[in-house]
Amino acid sequence: NRGLFLASKGSESKAVVSTQSTGDYKEEFDPKLYEYPRGPLTTPDWQKTCEPAMTCYKLVEIDFKWKLIGGKVESFIGDAERRLFTTIHRQIFCSHYQWGEMTMKDIRDLEDKTKEELDQQRQKAGLQGTTEKNY
Repeated sequence: NRGLFLASKGSESKAVVSTQSTGDYKEEFDPKLYEYPRGPLTTPDWQKTCEPAMTCYKLVEIDFKWKLIGGKVESFIGDAERRLFTTIHRQIFCSHYQWGEMTMKDIRDLEDKTKEELDQQRQKAGLQGTTEKNY
């Protein structure tokens, strides 16, 4: 039963105001400094007073088959996942005013523009993103 499996694994709560590693921190994406309608999120009970609030659940399964180094690899991947989710959720929260009122046409236009820009970047610089040296 999938429900029993998930219950046995437990869950982890990660708030959008959680501390980030120095390499990921950007002041413009800090919910504690964010001033737009829902911020700043500075009080300890902000989750009870912020309306509307959203909860996001993500199921992440990591199963590395090589038992000798499996624990270390799974731990590394889990840390990278947490880091990625925290960074993305902070960016979404602190930039929602930029896209919150967009129409579907606006969104499609932005997607097309973003795809074009990413394609150009890939052609010039190759793959980029989070790497081991960022840890």
